Amino acid sequence: MELPGFSAEDAAAVLAENGYEEDSIESCVQAVDADGNLLGYVINATDPNSYGGDVTLSLGVRLDGTVNGYSLTEINDTAGLGMKAKEEAFYSQFEDKQVEAFVVTKTGATSDEEIDAISGATISSTAVTNAVNAGLCYYRYLMDLTGGELLSE
Repeated sequence: MELPGFSAEDAAAVLAENGYEEDSIESCVQAVDADGNLLGYVINATDPNSYGGDVTLSLGVRLDGTVNGYSLTEINDTAGLGMKAKEEAFYSQFEDKQVEAFVVTKTGATSDEEIDAISGATISSTAVTNAVNAGLCYYRYLMDLTGGELLSE
């Protein structure tokens, strides 16, 4: 269910206030169960700083802030390097984690917040992580705005 009143311009202002000036939120939908109860959000976010340009993803976030995961919708990085962001070994690092923000490390993740960079593709790893973090930032804004309640038109 499309988020009533969603505006990419308003989302950009929220992101800019929180240090994500280069990132954007293109859309947001409310995820609901069969009875119409809000389960969380699916947020489409873009970071423009991947090795091959924009990286865009759809991020699922439960009401409690747990990341379901992401699906890349646009990435044009080097095959065998940055394109590994589509592989389970990388994307599974984000799944089922409840953090304020993720950080990329090259020395091995030691906490839920840390994401192991793809070897030889730190720029791409960072861009994906920034897009996820922008989505989490927008999720927190939505929770402050709605209190976790379903918005209707």
